[in-house]
Amino acid sequence: MLLVGLGARKGWNRRAYRRAASAAAGALVKCGAKDALFLLALEPVPEVDAYYRARFLVEALGHATYRIPDLKTAKKPPAPQLARVGVAVER
Repeated sequence: MLLVGLGARKGWNRRAYRRAASAAAGALVKCGAKDALFLLALEPVPEVDAYYRARFLVEALGHATYRIPDLKTAKKPPAPQLARVGVAVER
């Protein structure tokens, strides 16, 4: 279980949410998790609807799992172990 906070509620905004999503995605990839369920998209963020909360999470996961395929230096980075991801959203 990985817990990521958004800080004080009065400071919640789009930037803080994206930062938290990026930190969560990076931590999941780094720790070698194979499955993940994001509940962060359920948290209400001012001026950000459910679509964009889920989208920010998916973008953060894409950035965290991307590996440059052709490095000319020493060894290649290991492939991420993350195989399945779920994002809980409100209806």
